[in-house]
Amino acid sequence: MKKEIRYEVQETELSLGEETVIKCTKKGRTIASVEDISTDRSSVEELARICSKLDLDPSQLKDVAEDFVSG
Repeated sequence: MKKEIRYEVQETELSLGEETVIKCTKKGRTIASVEDISTDRSSVEELARICSKLDLDPSQLKDVAEDFVSG
Protein backbone atom coordinates (compact mmCIF):
# COMPACT_ATOMS: atom_id res chain seq x y z
CA MET A 1 0.00 0.00 0.00
CA LYS A 2 1.40 3.39 -0.99
CA LYS A 3 1.63 5.93 1.81
CA GLU A 4 -0.17 9.17 1.12
CA ILE A 5 1.92 11.26 3.52
CA ARG A 6 5.51 12.11 2.62
CA TYR A 7 8.18 14.17 4.31
CA GLU A 8 10.79 15.99 2.23
CA VAL A 9 13.42 18.69 2.49
CA GLN A 10 13.43 21.86 0.51
CA GLU A 11 15.92 24.72 0.48
CA THR A 12 14.74 28.21 -0.27
CA GLU A 13 17.25 30.86 -1.19
CA LEU A 14 16.87 34.07 0.79
CA SER A 15 18.79 37.34 0.59
CA LEU A 16 20.85 36.28 3.64
CA GLY A 17 21.50 32.69 2.53
CA GLU A 18 19.51 29.48 2.31
CA GLU A 19 16.71 28.28 4.53
CA THR A 20 16.15 24.56 5.08
CA VAL A 21 12.50 23.53 5.28
CA ILE A 22 11.05 20.12 6.09
CA LYS A 23 7.58 19.71 4.71
CA CYS A 24 4.88 17.11 4.88
CA THR A 25 2.86 16.50 1.75
CA LYS A 26 -0.26 14.51 1.06
CA LYS A 27 -1.23 13.86 -2.55
CA GLY A 28 1.27 16.53 -3.61
CA ARG A 29 -0.12 19.27 -1.34
CA THR A 30 1.85 20.67 1.60
CA ILE A 31 -0.09 20.07 4.80
CA ALA A 32 2.61 20.90 7.38
CA SER A 33 6.07 22.41 7.34
CA VAL A 34 8.81 23.64 9.67
CA GLU A 35 11.37 26.18 8.49
CA ASP A 36 15.04 26.72 9.24
CA ILE A 37 15.75 23.50 11.13
CA SER A 38 19.50 23.14 10.52
CA THR A 39 22.23 24.19 8.12
CA ASP A 40 23.17 20.50 7.78
CA ARG A 41 20.92 19.42 4.93
CA SER A 42 21.93 15.75 5.15
CA SER A 43 20.77 15.45 8.77
CA VAL A 44 17.46 17.14 7.92
CA GLU A 45 17.04 14.72 5.00
CA GLU A 46 17.62 11.83 7.42
CA LEU A 47 14.96 13.29 9.73
CA ALA A 48 12.53 13.50 6.79
CA ARG A 49 13.31 9.89 5.84
CA ILE A 50 12.63 8.70 9.40
CA CYS A 51 9.38 10.70 9.59
CA SER A 52 8.22 9.12 6.33
CA LYS A 53 9.26 5.63 7.37
CA LEU A 54 7.45 5.90 10.72
CA ASP A 55 4.41 7.51 9.07
CA LEU A 56 4.58 10.44 11.49
CA ASP A 57 1.32 12.28 12.02
CA PRO A 58 1.70 15.78 10.49
CA SER A 59 0.47 17.38 13.72
CA GLN A 60 3.64 16.07 15.41
CA LEU A 61 6.11 17.53 12.91
CA LYS A 62 6.76 20.77 14.82
CA ASP A 63 7.47 18.92 18.09
CA VAL A 64 9.74 16.39 16.38
CA ALA A 65 11.66 19.22 14.65
CA GLU A 66 12.07 21.07 17.97
CA ASP A 67 13.39 17.90 19.61
CA PHE A 68 15.77 17.41 16.68
CA VAL A 69 17.14 20.96 17.00
CA SER A 70 17.55 20.78 20.78
CA GLY A 71 18.87 17.33 20.45
